[in-house]
Amino acid sequence: MTTRSKPIPIHYESGYPHGTNQFISISAAGWATTALTLALPPAAGIKRP
Repeated sequence: MTTRSKPIPIHYESGYPHGTNQFISISAAGWATTALTLALPPAAGIKRP
């Protein structure tokens, strides 16, 4: 996906696809990781807030 925002962060190669638009992929991966973590069953003896 091509970004329409002004480039605020300085571009650095992080290994994600899409060149200068890779910050979108990084953000999406963070949200996906959060969602998957919250979908896990709670571990024994650990209470979630």
